[in-house]
Parts: sequence; structure tokens; C-alpha cells
Amino acid sequence: TELAFDPVPLAAGPDFAVHTARWRGASVVVKAARPGADGERRESLLRREHGAFGKLGKALGLVRLGDGRLALVRPFEPGVPLATLIERALIRQRYQGARSWNAPTRALCLALCEAVHALHKKGLVHNDLKPDNVLVFLDPTSGRLVVTLVDLALTARPGEGGPGGTVAYAAPERLLGAPGSEASDLWAVAAMIYALLAGTRPYPDDEPADALIARRTPVDQIPRFAQSY
Repeated sequence: TELAFDPVPLAAGPDFAVHTARWRGASVVVKAARPGADGERRESLLRREHGAFGKLGKALGLVRLGDGRLALVRPFEPGVPLATLIERALIRQRYQGARSWNAPTRALCLALCEAVHALHKKGLVHNDLKPDNVLVFLDPTSGRLVVTLVDLALTARPGEGGPGGTVAYAAPERLLGAPGSEASDLWAVAAMIYALLAGTRPYPDDEPADALIARRTPVDQIPRFAQSY
């Protein structure tokens, strides 16, 4: 059965484009490699991501599109990127005061930790945890917040992953080239929670050398905008 693509991508980058689609009567997400000279590397990343989603029971398959590109197909899971929620929190802080450590915020942080723990229980580390790779959904039936981790292209067993990831949320050892671990994933989780509360990243530098120097200085123990009670 052919994939029926939504023409507007959910996300697009230099290596991949992500679309929603219909496949075999179901809503799915399709991550397709972009054409180019680096196709072998892109296909390798898609195969790694397929294996990671497979361990989580969320992979539907790898398919060849009509133009020959490889694509990963997984079930559609609703959600808003955590990056969007952080931006909304920042807007509220500007106009309404500090973001509180309230019940919804606590529930979101707990759901995030549970999602990362579930990945670790499968013997994998994400290696690129950041707000753009975390989807948050409020289940209308149960009233629970559900967190989905996406973009598993760099996922690997602890100690086996190579360099890569996003500098702003990378643990210091990752910036030095060390492979990922559960600890480096948890460092990224803490950085995301800080950003959610403070409306700003704990270490905003995007250049690896600057970021590594910055991490030698502790951030404020209590984010400027956060209240704790």
C-alpha cells in the first residue's frame, strides 16, 4: 500500500524530512532521507532509528519511496514539542510573573523522566535529548500527560554512541567526545527542566568550545523566574 503524504512537512532539515501520512488505513509519521551525496550515512541513521523504535514497539517498517529514498514509518503519536511549551512559559513569565512549580509542571517533568527511563530500560541512551525531540500530549481520557521521545537517529547502547547531539543540551563529557550514557541523558533532562522553569537554557552557548568553558561555572541553583513550593 502506498503512502499518502501530507504535503506540508512536520519538520525538515538538511538530512531528513518528516511528514504525516496515511498508510494501510492508519495515521503514521514518515521520516525520509533527503537525496544527496551523503545518502549512505543518512540511511545508516534511519536504520539505527528504526531499530530503536522497534525496541520500543513503535516501528512499522523501513520502505523505499518511489524516488528510491529510504524512509522510516512509525505510528503517529500526537503531541506538542516541549520547545513550544518552554516558549509559552517564557511569554507567561514576561506578562504574568514567574512560572510556578505547580501540579501540571510536576506531572510534565515526571512524564519526561518516565519516558527517558523506559528507553534506558531497553538498554539504550538517546544521545540527543532536547525540547524539539520531546512531544507532550494531554490524554483526554485519562487526564495524564504523555511524553514521547522522537528523533532516535543517534540512539545507541551506553558507551557505544559516537559524537553528535545538540551542544546546548549536551553534558560536559559529550562535548569532550565521550560516548553517551544514562548519566549524559539525565544531564540533558535536567537542562530541559531548567529551561521549562526559567524560560532560558542553563548554558546558552551553541559553540562546543564556548559551551565547555561555560559548564565550568555553576548555574543559579534556583532559576531566576522559578518559584519552588
